[in-house]
Amino acid sequence: MTLKDQFFNEDTTLDFANLLAKFHDININTFVKDAIKLYPTLELKGRISQLRKTLKEYMPSDYTESMAIFTKMLVHTQQSHFTYAAIMEYIEYYGCDEKYVALSLEKLGEFTQYFTAEFAIRSFINHFEALSLETIYNWSLDSDFHKRRLASEGTRPRLPWAMNITMEYKKSLRVLNNLYYDTERYVTRSVANHLNDISKIDPNYVIEILKSWKKQGKQNKDEMNYIINHSLRSLIKNGNQDALTFLGFNENPKVEVELRLSKPEYSIGEYLEFHIDILPLENTNLVIDYSIHYPTKAGNISKKVYKIKTSEVFKNKPISIKRKNKLEIRTTRKLVSGKHQVFVHINGKILASKYFNII
Repeated sequence: MTLKDQFFNEDTTLDFANLLAKFHDININTFVKDAIKLYPTLELKGRISQLRKTLKEYMPSDYTESMAIFTKMLVHTQQSHFTYAAIMEYIEYYGCDEKYVALSLEKLGEFTQYFTAEFAIRSFINHFEALSLETIYNWSLDSDFHKRRLASEGTRPRLPWAMNITMEYKKSLRVLNNLYYDTERYVTRSVANHLNDISKIDPNYVIEILKSWKKQGKQNKDEMNYIINHSLRSLIKNGNQDALTFLGFNENPKVEVELRLSKPEYSIGEYLEFHIDILPLENTNLVIDYSIHYPTKAGNISKKVYKIKTSEVFKNKPISIKRKNKLEIRTTRKLVSGKHQVFVHINGKILASKYFNII
């Protein structure tokens, strides 16, 4: 079952309506009928918006009165559910103006424990940046870990499935400085994801932040290592030498690498099978990846990097790795016939490669 059908169907919408009816006079059956009538034609985000639009038709015209009703609903249930995303979107669409901005920000922080406000907050950042950032800073100091996580997640430069924010990315550091030594993994994972977003914009900035945090020693060693590795994962995958050096990997490890393909030609739908043999000439740590370069119909190259492992290796003790990669057409990648190439990356550098043909 898809997420849209799991969380937005007749039963879940009826549950939502029954809860709303405890605090606001509505015709439950009519509300449900109006909400679900377009569900079959809509994806997940569309169903959230459809429920929000239905709420607009049934809620009081007074925004503050609607907020009071939503507060009673959520305090009563004390449970989270995906349908409450419609309430967050309601606040985003109808409460993001000067008259209601203070109330709306208060309710986003209050309601985020029931469904994350990370998407809704971004409209407020874009339209009321100073007030929003001050509120977000206060969330970063709050005893509620949901608010602390929201402070980081809501200000991520590249939050998946969310609108872009116009805020300059360095402005979030004031918030992240309060959160990186949090005791909740729910929060520190968001901090690391936030830095991973920034690393795609300004790699050196992220590395310097992590160096500073590590030096301060406010976070325990294991969690700090988690934050560092998770923050730098995109840079490591792309072979960024500054990130690899920061993590203690030798830029020029002494190893011998051999790449062997099972055969030189493959058909679409087959598995590209290959072996990687590595002979370390010293004791060291290795980040081992491989990539495939796929030519496109336009004559360009599409590169895809695949993680293998990070491993401590010992002098003259060979390791052998077997991998297979299905050569299939995907929505994000169309295979074309002709010459392709597979590469072995060790600590960010290409140390072996082979050509193969797709026929």
